Amino acid sequence: MDRATASTQPWPWPGWADAVTQRPLRVAHFLPNMAVGGRERIANTLCTAGAAHGIAPILIGYELAAPHTATLTPAAPYWQLDRTTPDFAKRLRTLLADQQIDVIQAQGHIPACHLAQALKGWRDAPPSIATMHVGLQGTRRWLWPIRQSLRAMDRLTAVSHDMARTYSRLSGCDVSVVPNGIDTRLFAGPMPTQPASGWPFRFAMLSRLDAIKGHADAVAAADMLVRAGHLLELHVAGDGEGRPALEDLEHSRPWLRLAGQVGNPAEFLRPCHGFLLPSRAEGMPLALMEAMAAGLPCVVSDLPSLRAMAGNAVCYAPARSPAALATAMHRLIIDREGAARLGASARDCATAFGADTMAAAYARIYREVAKHRPNADLARELTRKGVGSRLVGSGNPTRMVPARGFEPLAP
Repeated sequence: MDRATASTQPWPWPGWADAVTQRPLRVAHFLPNMAVGGRERIANTLCTAGAAHGIAPILIGYELAAPHTATLTPAAPYWQLDRTTPDFAKRLRTLLADQQIDVIQAQGHIPACHLAQALKGWRDAPPSIATMHVGLQGTRRWLWPIRQSLRAMDRLTAVSHDMARTYSRLSGCDVSVVPNGIDTRLFAGPMPTQPASGWPFRFAMLSRLDAIKGHADAVAAADMLVRAGHLLELHVAGDGEGRPALEDLEHSRPWLRLAGQVGNPAEFLRPCHGFLLPSRAEGMPLALMEAMAAGLPCVVSDLPSLRAMAGNAVCYAPARSPAALATAMHRLIIDREGAARLGASARDCATAFGADTMAAAYARIYREVAKHRPNADLARELTRKGVGSRLVGSGNPTRMVPARGFEPLAP
C-alpha cells in the first residue's frame, strides 16, 4: 500500500453503533489527489475543523497527480493509491479495514463512481457519503453510471441548493445541502484600500484555468477598459489546461499577470482592489468566499447558485458577456466609495461561511449515517442484481462505460 504520511494509532473497535459515541469517529475523505483545488482545500479544512466535533480524519487519493503539479500539504494522514492497478479495490478495502474507518466520504460525483466500484460486493464496507462540488458539465455521457453509483451511497450532499436539485433529479435520492466553509480568520485585517491616483486598479481571479471559469471574457473586458484609457491590472492565480492560451495573451498585454498556483489565497488577494468570477457555471466557490472575506468588491456571473450564496453583497454581470463584465468593472474603478461599500457588504456576508459551521453539519451527517446506514440495503440489492454502478474495466478497474439505450436527462 502506497503511504504518503506517518501512521495513525489503531482505535478500539466497538462496532457501528458504539463507534459514534465511545471514540472519535474515523472518517476517510476519498478524492483523486491533493493537487491544489477547491475540493482539496475543502477536504483539508474538514480535517482541521472536524477535530472539535469528535472527528478523526484521514485522506485517501486514488489517482496520481501529474508531474510538476502544485499540491497541498495534507492536513491529516494521507495515503495515495493508484486506481489503474489491478489490486486497487483490494488495497482500498484493506486500508479502510486497517484504519477502522466508520464513514468514507467521496469528494465529488466522479470519486463516488470509483468508490462504488471498489466497494461493490463488500458486505463489511463502511457507510459512504458522496458530496457534489461541481455540476455535470462534461460528464453527461456517463449519466447512467453516475446515477447508479450515487444510488449506492448511503447519503448524498451538495454544496448548493441548485446543485442538490440537479443531483436529486439524476439519482432519485434526497440530497442534503451543506454549504462550503472557510477559516475566515485568515482573511481578517484592514479593509482593502483603493489605488492612489495614477496607479492601476488591480483585479484578481483565483481558480483553475479552465474555459468554464471565463478567463477569456475577463481579458476581453479588460481590453475594452484599457482601450478606453483606464489603468488596471488583471492578476490570475491558478493552473490548468487553459494556461497556454492565457500565456499567449499575457505576452501582448503587460497588464495581465499570471501568478500560477498560490498556496496562500489571503496573501494573493491582499494587494488587490477587486475580484472577478465570470464563470459559466459554479457551485459554491471557495475563491469567492475568500475574496468576500478579504473585503474585496466582487463582480461575478449572474448564476442562481451565486445569487443564493452572495445575495446583494456582490455585483452581477451576465455570463459570457465581456461587454457587461467591462461595465461592472468600470463601475468599481470610477466609484471608489461604492466599491468600498460593496467590499464591506461582502465581508459581512462572508461571516456566514465559517469552517466550523460546515464541519459541525458534516459531523452530524457522519453520525447519522454510521448509526443508521439508510441505503446499505439498496447498495447490496444493486450488487445482487449485477447493476451496481455499471462501471466495468479491463486493466483499469474503474473505467466508466455508458449504458446502452440510456437517454440523457435534459439540463
